[in-house]
Amino acid sequence: MKQYLRAPGREISQIIARTMEHENNDYVENITTSKEKFSSPLGPLDSLLGERFDKYEKDFIIRVSSLNDRCFLSKTGDIVIAQNKVKNKDSAYFVGRSFLEKRPYFDNPLDSTLLDIFKVSGAGPIQHCPVSDVLRKCVLLPINPNELKLSFDKEYLAIPFLH
Repeated sequence: MKQYLRAPGREISQIIARTMEHENNDYVENITTSKEKFSSPLGPLDSLLGERFDKYEKDFIIRVSSLNDRCFLSKTGDIVIAQNKVKNKDSAYFVGRSFLEKRPYFDNPLDSTLLDIFKVSGAGPIQHCPVSDVLRKCVLLPINPNELKLSFDKEYLAIPFLH
């Protein structure tokens, strides 16, 4: 509480004022961090589809050009690897592939799927995933540590970040 005091006298009103300032700053920071940001334009994909972007930022960053930053869990439960980020005047979406096989990584002491942790493999068809359907960013770890190059025919451990 001492750090909230700036001058002698009226201690209670100073503490209340500083507390309200901190609450307002936290509220403003939460509003500004939840805005969508598109950066690093890559040029038009097609006149009908829209413009491609490398980096999407909201509560997390998804960077299409980076193998480590382009995996996410969708609201439908799919683990998706983003291959393009497209924005047109009406909508914004990711173009990518999801994994066909999704199994629990462990089942003791509880099923890993309750924590959204999966063992994934197999390439699905190319799909469009609206940006609003992105639930959480994930990290893909190869089950076999000798195979570091991304390939859909290999098995990976998909673990969501806690944002």
